Amino acid sequence: MYVTAPAVPRPSEAARRLRVWLHVGDPALARALRAQLLRSGFCQVEPFVRSRAVPGDVIVATPQSLSPAACAELRQRGLRVLLLCPVVRAAERSAYERAGADGVVPMTVEGAELFAALDRIAAAGNEP
Repeated sequence: MYVTAPAVPRPSEAARRLRVWLHVGDPALARALRAQLLRSGFCQVEPFVRSRAVPGDVIVATPQSLSPAACAELRQRGLRVLLLCPVVRAAERSAYERAGADGVVPMTVEGAELFAALDRIAAAGNEP
């Protein structure tokens, strides 16, 4: 008996055109996340450089590397912010939502929630 593997999530074409900056403190996590996004068709995935990010770019960060206050500052600059959390806690989600984060998603191996959040950002265009 064979068990069918679940379908590998694929981000939309619009999401794959987003410029994604990784703001994660763990170098191994940064490499793995970048590799996953590139394998999924994203063309622009780089370590976060504050001076090079422009309005509309997406910052994927972890709570360890980006505080709610720093999230609010990035949103004021017109950057989109997604928080990737090992475990999404209600208080943490609330703090980042108040700071203007575009999403707080669980950190999973397959990345379905991350891809869905990137799809939502791409579909929204430059809306805040």
